[in-house]
Amino acid sequence: MYDFNLLPKEKQKSTRQWVMKQQLIVGMVLVNIVLISICGTLAVLHFSLQQVLSASAAPALMTHANTTSTQNDGLDIQYINTRIQQLRLIQKDHSNYLGLLQEISTLLPEGVSIHSIDIDAEKTTLIIDGIAAERTDLQAMQQKIEQDNRFVITQFPFDALTAPKDIPFTIAMTFIPAAFHYEAYE
Repeated sequence: MYDFNLLPKEKQKSTRQWVMKQQLIVGMVLVNIVLISICGTLAVLHFSLQQVLSASAAPALMTHANTTSTQNDGLDIQYINTRIQQLRLIQKDHSNYLGLLQEISTLLPEGVSIHSIDIDAEKTTLIIDGIAAERTDLQAMQQKIEQDNRFVITQFPFDALTAPKDIPFTIAMTFIPAAFHYEAYE
């Protein structure tokens, strides 16, 4: 069987493109409808599952709350207090490294970025590696460290002060451990 098309070649081509475009649009609409229905089904399943879980968890929580007695509460409080006392004993023998890092951050001028900090608690030493944007930033950092009596600079890169910008540095210093105990921050 032969198909005859009496339209000129240009019209045949444009008609074929129009038909393909219409079929593509219809296909995209169908795909969107399927995706929307899948999302709706998943949303309904999600909410119904949440309701089932919350309904089953609520009675369990209420029965647990009803069965505990004041005696058990008292034992829990005693246990928590002993744990707090044990933590305080441990903290007395150790430095507060977070406090140490916070104090170091107050010594940094705006143009100084730190790459690494090595803390040796046994030797009470501290090594800071970083980059200063300008020479004045490095000098300002040096002055702030020297003014703080909790730190003593043991090694400073004085040769780095010859560079005008983007100055890499390594500063070694010691710190007073007693100034950074937990008791100092209470």
